[in-house]
Amino acid sequence: MNAKIGVNGKEVIGRVHPHIYGHFIEHLGRCIYGGIWAEMLKNRKFFSQYGDAPVRWVDSREEGVVDPWFSIGRNENTYFTHDNTVFYSGSQSQRMDIKRADNIEHGIGQAGLAVQKDREYAGRIVLKVKGESSRLKICLKNKEGQMLALKEIKIRQGDWQTYKFTLRPEENCGDAQLCFTLKEEGTLWFGAVSLMPADNIKGMRRDTLELIKQIKPPIIRWPGGNFASGYHWKDGIGDPDKRPTRWDYAWNAPEYNDFGTDEYLQFCKEVECEPLICINAGALGTVKEAAEWVSYCKGKVKYWDIGNEQYGNWQLGHIDAETFAQKSLKFIKAMRKIDPEIKVVGCGVPADSFNHWNEPLVKIAGRELDYLSVHDYTGSNSKDENYLYHFIVGAPVRIEKMLADTIACIQKLSPEKKIFLAFDEWNVWLPEASVHTGMEMPYRLRDGIYVAGVFHCLHRLSENVKMANLAQLVNVLGLIYTDQTRAIATPLYTAFQLYVGHTGEEALRVDTESPNFDLPSVNNAPEYRAVPYIDCSATRTGSRLYIAVINRHQAEEIECEIMLKGFPPAANAGGRRALARQMNAESYTSRDARISEFTISGLSSSFKQKFPPHSATIIEMEV
Repeated sequence: MNAKIGVNGKEVIGRVHPHIYGHFIEHLGRCIYGGIWAEMLKNRKFFSQYGDAPVRWVDSREEGVVDPWFSIGRNENTYFTHDNTVFYSGSQSQRMDIKRADNIEHGIGQAGLAVQKDREYAGRIVLKVKGESSRLKICLKNKEGQMLALKEIKIRQGDWQTYKFTLRPEENCGDAQLCFTLKEEGTLWFGAVSLMPADNIKGMRRDTLELIKQIKPPIIRWPGGNFASGYHWKDGIGDPDKRPTRWDYAWNAPEYNDFGTDEYLQFCKEVECEPLICINAGALGTVKEAAEWVSYCKGKVKYWDIGNEQYGNWQLGHIDAETFAQKSLKFIKAMRKIDPEIKVVGCGVPADSFNHWNEPLVKIAGRELDYLSVHDYTGSNSKDENYLYHFIVGAPVRIEKMLADTIACIQKLSPEKKIFLAFDEWNVWLPEASVHTGMEMPYRLRDGIYVAGVFHCLHRLSENVKMANLAQLVNVLGLIYTDQTRAIATPLYTAFQLYVGHTGEEALRVDTESPNFDLPSVNNAPEYRAVPYIDCSATRTGSRLYIAVINRHQAEEIECEIMLKGFPPAANAGGRRALARQMNAESYTSRDARISEFTISGLSSSFKQKFPPHSATIIEMEV
């Protein structure tokens, strides 16, 4: 197969904003807790259903002991209960009464912890004690009861006190138990417990942060997503051990509030990115709450989303378009009264969908909007791998048309004021990523090629699309996957590695002649017509030219004739040299995509280059 690519150095079609390589994190599944945040314990503040959760979420395994904790040494001399009168955080503590000393260790524990030999773990426990001062034994054990690490601390009678400890296991264990026990008579209230690897970075996982830093995220959106429509930011500030655990009605899960505004801003500082906060514009979100949030973050946060997907009936606080437009205007005016320098993203929809949602929003609040958001997920119920490959790698063509239609819609509604597009949620989302699997996807090379294709369409639309945020960064539809001891890059991550730092500031006109493919509609998914196998984007910074080429063909190499127009001639008779970086794998279904580098020599204003199947390549050269 053969194709032709023409790059015109004299025709700049837009300036590429770095924010198109942005990301998104949400309080959902293991994105933050279990992904970014280093806390190893679940339900560390002993939350249960009383007054908060609409379902029987806890206390289902053992009477009187808050799930997932378990009792130790339970007998006729001990009594366990969740105490809703005496508590440290929220509205409940875990209480243990030892009625009579019997020389048996009594206490509570939590299982399912992965620990590593000779790695130090830092912990703390908040206790209230009634009775004589005693010795609390803190240990890590394997499920057979073998001791891995032990620490004893003296606890004193009186009101709530925080005790710190460290543990260093003598063996690796993938299912360790953290246990707190004592023998003396008395009453003990457990208010909060924490355990993290001691090498955490201000509470965040070092391994996850190191991977994130390597792709240099320019902007990261938080805290949602659907979660934002039920989130109250003041729950997430102050002493983390005293912050209340709340029930998240968006995703039907507990929200521990350990990762709040201050932690998010510290996270952004660590990875050197701009923050983008999505306010609660849902049913219980208020103008006062949003304005106070802006005040709290003044000088630290420039970009603000006014709600998330309020057009959808799945959203907490879903209302009609005109009412939401009026509500948005009130929010923005109050927020800008606090900080006139903020940039605001309105809650928009693709083109003219959801009963003409964009029309009243732009007409009523458009003069106050800097951006309008749009979301898109590529998904199919098909199990056919061949179909899925073509459906996914071809999706950026559909996305480009959707974004172009949305731009045209906005320009028609707001002819005098420029409102940019923020594509602040996008990804591949197949049925295997469900609530039951924590919305985690086993991404493959084909999905990395999809990401590359989206970047190309964002380059071509760069005059109007100034922000984009892949959803999401860790675990939940994540480009990084973690378990308890590792952070692992997926092919989505590899695509970001390939493009970030290896594309330019100006998008140039590219004309491509390529063989193409059609794809029929399956299970109501959109039909594709004339999707080109070869897709090219060209960008430039100064005299540095970046030619990005995707070969979407599943099995065949394609040779391209690349013609450079409007550039100075080669500096010497030997022609130009170029560095090529290529993302590929043995199979398009591979979960292990790699980047290889090679040099191309003797290049002139017209040269030929072969591109292997299911690959993305960036050629860098001086022109």
